[in-house]
Amino acid sequence: PESLELSHLSLFGCRHLGGACVETLLKRSGGSLRELNLNGCVATELVTEQSLRTACPNLEKLDATGRARKF
Repeated sequence: PESLELSHLSLFGCRHLGGACVETLLKRSGGSLRELNLNGCVATELVTEQSLRTACPNLEKLDATGRARKF
């Protein structure tokens, strides 16, 4: 799959977006992400801090408030 060059991604309030979907997005665009908003993404419990750090090495700002699983 082709990578997506995203620097900012807001998934704010995507309550039904699952962790597998987020993991796929991060694999495709995580290398370029500088800001990620997962606020209110309560169904992303499979996304761990370690997977974020690995997929998004250039991440400068993360909003993960409102998630069921905290980092």
